[in-house]
Amino acid sequence: MRHAVQLVRITAVVFFVGLFSLAAQAQTRTPNTAPRRPAAGSSAKPPGMGIAVVDVAYIFKNYSRFKKMMADLKAEVDATERSLRAEQQRLADKANRLKGFGVGTPEYRRTEEEIAGEMGGMRTTMELKRRHFREQEATVFYQVYVEVCKEVEYVAQRRGIALVVRFNNEPINGQDPTSVMKGVNRNILYHQEGLDITSEVLDGLTRRLPAEERGRADHRLDDKMSLRPR
Repeated sequence: MRHAVQLVRITAVVFFVGLFSLAAQAQTRTPNTAPRRPAAGSSAKPPGMGIAVVDVAYIFKNYSRFKKMMADLKAEVDATERSLRAEQQRLADKANRLKGFGVGTPEYRRTEEEIAGEMGGMRTTMELKRRHFREQEATVFYQVYVEVCKEVEYVAQRRGIALVVRFNNEPINGQDPTSVMKGVNRNILYHQEGLDITSEVLDGLTRRLPAEERGRADHRLDDKMSLRPR
């Protein structure tokens, strides 16, 4: 009986760790702050023989459509977590009821078999849910990445840019080893400010959103744009 209770708890804890990891990823990929960008909307071609750079990570972090999709996924993860916690507690209570049965009695064996079967079903549900969330997350990233690529292509063709290179403009945190290693391994060490079309791409994506979403996103974008150097 004690083994049954412990197994219920261990099984649920393992799955909840996976859910918390996914939820944490959803949050860390959509922070509320980001580095400043040059102003969008300039009609002049950037210097550098038709070359531009774009910070895809910045766009993902600030694109309202992506943030909403990840928030919806996190809400689904949280709801599943609550449901599985309730199921875990139900099975733990049922396992505790074994104390009222004599070991080896028909009631004891029947209840023990029921717990084992239900635990197997919960493990299957956990694995299916974990797979579902991973697939949903991949779908969100793919859909938004396709949107970003199309907008980059539109901006590049409109401005006569022959090559757009991905780069990361996030400041390096000298106290964080992971941040330092990512920084020193960047492919682009320097670029002229006019080569960065990130804000223009983000602006274009935002203005293609449905009207109700675009109104909220435009307000946030205008606030950020007013803080950028001209």
